[in-house]
This record gives sequence, structure tokens and C-alpha cells, in this order.
Amino acid sequence: MKINIKYFAQIKKEAGKPSDILEVPSGASLQECIRKIGDSNTASFKNMLFDESGAYRDTIVLMVNSIQVRYAENPVMHDGDELMLMSPIAGG
Repeated sequence: MKINIKYFAQIKKEAGKPSDILEVPSGASLQECIRKIGDSNTASFKNMLFDESGAYRDTIVLMVNSIQVRYAENPVMHDGDELMLMSPIAGG
């Protein structure tokens, strides 16, 4: 199945593109998708998602079909779902 990925803020900059299509097996979970996204990008991109021990960084905002979800909730993804990854934006 195909998941539509959209990147925002620093994650978009690190990915070098605003969006992507992720192919995963039917019934894949959010965590499986995030791991695959991390593994298919650069080490610095993966470091934005996971710390040195491999734990997910909760500072990254995840949205599935425009609804914010937590990594720990780990919903099952469906063909055609949209997954947005947003890094925190700071400024003054």
C-alpha cells in the first residue's frame, strides 16, 4: 500500500523535498512507517526522528489525515493515508 508523506519545517529541509510516497505492506503501523522513513533517508534525517538509543523523539509532530497522533498510539495505516511530519519551529 502507498502512504503519502509530507514534510514540514526543518524535516522538509533535511529531506530535500516537500513530500514522498512510502510503500509499505498492508496493515503497517505508524511506527513501522516512521522507521522506514528514517531508514530510507540520511543519517542526519534519521537523527531528527530518533535519538542515539533508537527511541523516537517526541518533539516531532505527527499527523495522520490531518489528525495529530502520538508515536506511542501506533495506529494502523491504510492505503492512501497522508502522514505529515513536522519539526518544532522556534523563533522570535
